[in-house]
Amino acid sequence: MSWQKATAALVVLLVLAGVAALYGRTGRFSYANYERITNGMELSQVESLLGGPGEEIPPGHVPTVPPYAKLAGSPEGWLGVVWGERYFRWESSYSTIHIGIRDGKVVSKYYWEPSL
Repeated sequence: MSWQKATAALVVLLVLAGVAALYGRTGRFSYANYERITNGMELSQVESLLGGPGEEIPPGHVPTVPPYAKLAGSPEGWLGVVWGERYFRWESSYSTIHIGIRDGKVVSKYYWEPSL
């Protein structure tokens, strides 16, 4: 392999590594950080991962699913995409993260973005 091809390959790898590192860093809204949210995590930890506080929303503003698509783990009779005592939403220009909180800790999470 010539040194030009090796240099070009190295540059491409460095750019890809930089993009991956930027996308996955904490403190910003991203799917990678959504994946890091776990049940039992405190709200302050979620806010740190997602770059700030979400908007607290009333139960009536939690998106729902049809009865046949009830989410695993949701309480009987509840069709919301998240459940708990309090509900929070983070939005970007094209996707949304919802979190359900009970006793100050995450009990449910949901990520949505339109399909193409």
